[in-house]
Amino acid sequence: MLKNKLYLYGGDAITLPAHLHVGKFMLNKFKSFGTFDAIINAATDERMTFNELAEQIVNVALSLAHIGVKKGDVVSICSENVMEFLPVVYGTLTAGATFSPMDVTFEKAALLHRLNLVRPKILFFSPSGYNKYKESVKSLTFIESIIIFGESIEKTISFKDFLTQHASVEDFEVAPVNGSEDIALILFSSGTSGVSKGIKLSLLNWLIYIQEKDDV
Repeated sequence: MLKNKLYLYGGDAITLPAHLHVGKFMLNKFKSFGTFDAIINAATDERMTFNELAEQIVNVALSLAHIGVKKGDVVSICSENVMEFLPVVYGTLTAGATFSPMDVTFEKAALLHRLNLVRPKILFFSPSGYNKYKESVKSLTFIESIIIFGESIEKTISFKDFLTQHASVEDFEVAPVNGSEDIALILFSSGTSGVSKGIKLSLLNWLIYIQEKDDV
């Protein structure tokens, strides 16, 4: 068969870790950058170094496992950008679970459609996100805990009270996964040709994407 001249073809050389675990791969990457700034809040100039990010990821992973999150479970965030966002994403992956983001600007019906598709066990909210959608999510029995980035509201859990488990990065080991089959991420199609559909990416899919970007 002939190559399509309109396509951009990638090369063959991609180096993948034998464990095929995105959480472990990124945790090791973050550790390697040490005291450099990883996250900066442009509004407040609050900063988090890569070492602090790695430590926070470990604490999130352990705290998720402590409340029963395991392989096959889905964790979602519906929030504006916050310092805790990235630690929760990679904490979810290192706990062996699947992450699926929710856009805090969604209409209520669109959010409910996506939540019913992925059925998250744990849902993280910003205070404004929770106040916007709280009536909509009350009927979703598959959500076992709602955690707020800030102080708890009504029957929710504050992020501070959720983060009960702590360990050094050196003492931590990620939850085992099957990298070629287990789902790391569930994204959504735009919905322009119908209702939005879930798009599943395995840990291997994500690693290949990361490595291809790293080689550019």
